[in-house]
Amino acid sequence: MTEEHSDILLQDIKTRLHNLKEFRELGIPLKKFRRDTAEIKIRLMKWIRYQRSRECSYQQIQQKLISEGVLTFSGKARWDTRTISKLEKGRW
Repeated sequence: MTEEHSDILLQDIKTRLHNLKEFRELGIPLKKFRRDTAEIKIRLMKWIRYQRSRECSYQQIQQKLISEGVLTFSGKARWDTRTISKLEKGRW
């Protein structure tokens, strides 16, 4: 993966998570979007693994997600390093 591809992937993840937040605000339960959330998690796992291959710590990844405005699956703006670690290892 190149840095450019990584940036494109992160923007895609950001957009998809924002869309999920909008659906949640409309009262649509996330259960209806399991396939979508699984796809986002796979994309996030790839992105995190790429960042880790570049020697980024979990804290650096956390800061990048926050600074880029990427929402969590619950719609919050603050990422936890434990969540990032679990996503990297495919434990969700």
